[in-house]
Amino acid sequence: MRLSIYTKERALVPGLVVGDLGNAVKRLAGAMAAAGLVNDPAVLARDVMRREAVAGTAVDGGLVLPHGTSESARMVG
Repeated sequence: MRLSIYTKERALVPGLVVGDLGNAVKRLAGAMAAAGLVNDPAVLARDVMRREAVAGTAVDGGLVLPHGTSESARMVG
């Protein structure tokens, strides 16, 4: 799977430093809203955290790829 298919450079936040996953998701949802990819960053953050409660999205090396479905999304991929 190529992650570049599912990401938009304008919504990335390089060097993001936060204390916990919830704050990271909120910051990323805000970046997605600023890029015009979602209607409501709070709704997106809520939906992504619900997905995280089902199964975490952390991979080796401390990388986390939070994701989920949300009615707030304007586009997919």
